[in-house]
Amino acid sequence: MDVAKLISSAPAEPQDGEAFCLSEVGAAREMPDAEQSPAASRAPAKLPLLSFIVVNYNYGRFLETCVVSIMEQNYPNIECLIVDNASTDISVSVIDSLERRYPALQILRNSTNLGQNGACCLGLTRTRGSYVAFIDADDYLFPFYAATHIRVHLVLRGGIGFTSGDMVQMVDDTIVRGNYIDPSWVQGWVVPPSKFGLNDIRDISAAVGTDFLESPEFAAKAHVLSGNFIDWAWAPTSGNVYRRDALSLLADNPRLIELKFATDAYYNFTLNAWMGSALIEKSLAVYRIHGANNFCKRATMQAVLTFNKDTDDGPRAAFFALEYITSEFDKFLSLFGNAEILLATLKVLKKRANRYNNNFFERYFLAYTKRYFTYLVNGLRGRFAGSSVLERQARERDRDGRAQ
Repeated sequence: MDVAKLISSAPAEPQDGEAFCLSEVGAAREMPDAEQSPAASRAPAKLPLLSFIVVNYNYGRFLETCVVSIMEQNYPNIECLIVDNASTDISVSVIDSLERRYPALQILRNSTNLGQNGACCLGLTRTRGSYVAFIDADDYLFPFYAATHIRVHLVLRGGIGFTSGDMVQMVDDTIVRGNYIDPSWVQGWVVPPSKFGLNDIRDISAAVGTDFLESPEFAAKAHVLSGNFIDWAWAPTSGNVYRRDALSLLADNPRLIELKFATDAYYNFTLNAWMGSALIEKSLAVYRIHGANNFCKRATMQAVLTFNKDTDDGPRAAFFALEYITSEFDKFLSLFGNAEILLATLKVLKKRANRYNNNFFERYFLAYTKRYFTYLVNGLRGRFAGSSVLERQARERDRDGRAQ
């Protein structure tokens, strides 16, 4: 199966006259309801289609909760495709049940496990939305996920590549943290609103003939991230909603099928460097930690490593993007028409690719640091050997008490 050829044929432009008016948030106003108004049939545009691509491999125990949360979104224009990577658990029966329950649900059953990226690439060829969300089957979404993401995309004038909504963290069946994104991660890297501007949500309502997106339920504070940020700032895969035409710039990388994981890292670092991203300060989904996660070890804790560095494919994903853009340098240069932006993107990817590959610090500096403090502790051990003054005084009082 030549995934690269399939990807190249995926629709890269808005379908069915969908609008790509990207801008930001005016104050929401109360309304009697959020139903499509009669004027919608006369409107020259409509709300964009959001494609959900659910990647599943042996997550049958979680899959129903995930898919139901998508199909029950209160946003009126979605499609959902399940890509099953040759699961051997109960996924087959769960998918059959979901297909009967939701006739509009699309199913793609792979005969072999193509990995996360291979499944996402095939999913792109089978969907048509102007916006795309890759959803891990062990996560699930809140009902206002789709509408909140789309609203932020439409009100930001800068034409960002993707939005990243915050996620609640759940261990087994218990919520242990109310967020994943920490705004302090990006302190000093946020673009001021005056630099990109905002659209009034009511103008968008007029364009599509419905005030649905004006509901206060879909309002959220968002931050546009600077393109030269090289650390991780976003929610995991399920928290991100991408513009399809942004994904299409990178999705036809012929080597992408070799990158089995880190779909979010491959796209996020590059798209943020090119066109920025928006962090949504509102929990829109649940990130489930269950012990079988490929990357995450525990819920986030201040100053505690919460992921396994050995399974971090982020640097490798950045390298795949760097390699692809370099091999197609002339194409991307003509596409952007700005050598400065392209060079800045390559620098970000180079730094990210080197992030955990330079072992000097761990092999030598930390080894010498450990040796120094071991020597220091051994030198202090004699000073603190034996009883302390307080302990000796306590023993004397106890002895005096028994003597009386």
